[in-house]
Amino acid sequence: MKVLSFSQGVDGAPNEIHIVPIGDYPQRGFRITREDCYDIIRNFKAFGIKLVIDFEHQSLNAADNGQPAPAAGWISSLELRENGVYATQVEWTEEAREMIKAKKYAYVSPVLVFNDNDPHTNAWIGCSLHSVALTNTPYFRADLEPLINARYANNKPVDSGNKKEIGMTHEEEIAQLKAENAALTSKNAEMTATIAARDASLAQIETQKLVDDAIAAKKILPAQRETALFMANQGKEVFEKFVAATAAVNIVETQNIPENADSSPADPKKEYDELLRNPAKAEKMKQENPQAFNALRDKALYGGR
Repeated sequence: MKVLSFSQGVDGAPNEIHIVPIGDYPQRGFRITREDCYDIIRNFKAFGIKLVIDFEHQSLNAADNGQPAPAAGWISSLELRENGVYATQVEWTEEAREMIKAKKYAYVSPVLVFNDNDPHTNAWIGCSLHSVALTNTPYFRADLEPLINARYANNKPVDSGNKKEIGMTHEEEIAQLKAENAALTSKNAEMTATIAARDASLAQIETQKLVDDAIAAKKILPAQRETALFMANQGKEVFEKFVAATAAVNIVETQNIPENADSSPADPKKEYDELLRNPAKAEKMKQENPQAFNALRDKALYGGR
């Protein structure tokens, strides 16, 4: 932030004043661009109040010296022209008007805040016009800079990360904006990946719950859990069809397959084929009586060899 003073004449207490000139000031380490002027006017309109013209920057000094800061005038409108910002509809107090006419004051000095922040939201708002002063010493005054900083003593502005540095060339500004854009793109990609990973984790938890609930309801066997998880990962509709096909068979009925491998069925091939058409029943037999299952399979396929 810098407080700037320029030699702008106020002869005859005019109704409009050229208060912010566009230009480069390398010896002072800053410049004022047309974009800065757009910011100044936009922020003036957003604040929605008249801008004070004081005496000798007392609006800045009041907090430090304890003296009152009476107005010399008020600015009701700002206008951007070819060479900068003009204050229009300027209202002077009688005291200021008489002092100007008596040549007691001859210049105005604008107070510009570069990289300003909204006092309510802390959002970065670019360049703003704090006030304007009647003065007879219209030079850059470094001693005023700490006073403008007092505005933020108890409400420090947030660094938004996209402020341009005073004195940057147009090419440097473009490079900085590109770097900021790249950083934001990278951060956005990182956030997208984090959200995707979280969603995948939640989906996996939901899938496992779906399968476990089906097992608890005895719609599928515990031994079918891995198959059920695979089906559930294909989608809820696929899983529900799988459960419906499995639940059609009473998976808790007692198997009547002879435990004695020698007590052969009348037609082992037919019985084995029927068993294969009921996956749940076949799975239960394999789990609970693998010897009988192997015997039936051998008889059906190899004739008992």
